[in-house]
Amino acid sequence: KIKIYIINLIENAEEKATNKLLKFIEEPSNDIYGIITTQNIEKVLPTIKSRCQIIKLVEDDKEIIMNELRNNGISEDDCYILSKFNNSVENCLEFIKDRESYDKIKNLSVDTLNHIFNDIDNLIYFVQTNVYPLITKFKNDNRVILYMEILCIYIMDLLLDRKNNLCPAIINFNNKKVLESLLSKLMLAEGRIDSNLNKTLMLDKLFIEIYKEMKGE
Repeated sequence: KIKIYIINLIENAEEKATNKLLKFIEEPSNDIYGIITTQNIEKVLPTIKSRCQIIKLVEDDKEIIMNELRNNGISEDDCYILSKFNNSVENCLEFIKDRESYDKIKNLSVDTLNHIFNDIDNLIYFVQTNVYPLITKFKNDNRVILYMEILCIYIMDLLLDRKNNLCPAIINFNNKKVLESLLSKLMLAEGRIDSNLNKTLMLDKLFIEIYKEMKGE
């Protein structure tokens, strides 16, 4: 008399699906149990996490990774960013090995957020003239993922109002509903990077949606 459903890798779900899931889990039934899995809880929407009992099947070793990165002379902010989406010290160091490109992508992420929150009318032009040329230079998806991850991390900091957040001082925005929507759009877009979708078209769709969100359209 008990029903159990399992949703594997929820971070890859489409926005329409996550919205329907939210409505479903807000009104739980005594005879229905849901199991939702993820390989990276940071990519799961806060609205979903808050409605679930979180059980870790693997110990979180992020602090160990961060300590190793500190020992390699990596700054605290970069330790935090890199450990958020890498499960090994080797992967983190690989990302930051080309320091120049890493810093360019990090600065590009900050500039993107500045346009989203402070200069939305010029967002699309900025993306076309600054984001596309840099992103298309990279032959693999890792740098695109890095760009998207930094955007997500900064918006998550704003959403959770962390005391020592990484988000630059130029970014000041506290509309939780809009921040949740932006985070959802970014996560869903990032989940499509590994597919065969054209990256430029994917980013076009993403930033047009963000533009409409910020303009209230």
